Amino acid sequence: IFVLGFVVHLIFGIVGVTMFAGGWHMCSNPIVLGRIDCHGTTVDASGTVIMSTWDMAPGGNFDDIFSAMRTLFLVGTLSGWSDAMYQGMDMVGPDLQPVREAHPYAALYFVTFVFVSAFFLSNLFVGVLITLLGTETGHALETTAQSKWVAMRVLVKQVGSTLEEAVPANMPGWRTAARGLVKNPKFEKFIIGVIIGNTLFMLMEHWPADPTLVDSLHAANMVCLVIFTIEAVLKILAYYP
Repeated sequence: IFVLGFVVHLIFGIVGVTMFAGGWHMCSNPIVLGRIDCHGTTVDASGTVIMSTWDMAPGGNFDDIFSAMRTLFLVGTLSGWSDAMYQGMDMVGPDLQPVREAHPYAALYFVTFVFVSAFFLSNLFVGVLITLLGTETGHALETTAQSKWVAMRVLVKQVGSTLEEAVPANMPGWRTAARGLVKNPKFEKFIIGVIIGNTLFMLMEHWPADPTLVDSLHAANMVCLVIFTIEAVLKILAYYP
């Protein structure tokens, strides 16, 4: 459950960095347009002189994956999650002053995360905990048919299957070659390595970032996209009837 929760936070964190990086900041002077003109002083309605400063939004930020996961953790506790949602809805862009409900559809991101994290994962954790504490073997709540099915699956796993998946007799040679390639364990390990690498590239995104790094990450992600496209085409050719 903890691993699943970490993966959920990681996925939503990567999406959050892509959507909100650099945009969760604001100037103390509400009339400016962005960071570039956030300087000098201003006078509020009460006559108080306020120094213009470019500060981080109170609800957290998504400038990097660590800040994003910290913000999502606070949102998942339901402590001030609506403030974070409103901040996301008001975001205009990187280094720009927030505008009320500039992007209202950003609320879907936070509502979805709250449902997945605060409701689904919490209920799943409680259910697993009750099962582990209330039963010794984990099978007390199973019906007779379910117990037989579990026993059969355990037996099949222990004995192992020696049956090979049948290859259609009329399959062309080039499709047979594609089938052999995608079923090769080395090919699967290569794809897993590309997935891990692509995840690391997305985790390296942050704000502000060196333009050279941004271009390099974009190029690396495009390479991964091409590899994933080739994999999809090969598997369609290999397994499509």
